[in-house]
Amino acid sequence: METKLNSGRRWRNRSLVRERDEHHVRWLWGMLTGIVLALAPAGAYLLCQNDCLKVVYQVNRLDAEYEELLEETRRLDAKRAELESPARIDAWARRDPGLVLPTSAQVFIVQHETDRSEELVARAPDRSEAPAARTAGVRFRRTE
Repeated sequence: METKLNSGRRWRNRSLVRERDEHHVRWLWGMLTGIVLALAPAGAYLLCQNDCLKVVYQVNRLDAEYEELLEETRRLDAKRAELESPARIDAWARRDPGLVLPTSAQVFIVQHETDRSEELVARAPDRSEAPAARTAGVRFRRTE
């Protein structure tokens, strides 16, 4: 059924091709460049802030781990103190039939020597001292 409007004409729907408006394209690129340049400092700030947050989370995680380790150390120190107590050692020794109490003649008191390594390192070597007479394993520093 033909209508009056398109009675003798054949219509073709072709896309409209417009010329490129160079002025409009330059304006659009300038606007996009301006927006990118305006937002670049905010992006850099957000990247730095993200890095700072990562460090803060890592520090918090390490603090929590440190607290857990401190608690475990306290628990282990208490357990060691309990196991090292003379009463517990004595009770453990009494359960073993092969162990007997020593006599007073069998008990020796050994005096603890003070650590003299700092004293040996601090003093300079005597040049008249023979190398063989020096203490083995101790290195002296020359302070000339």
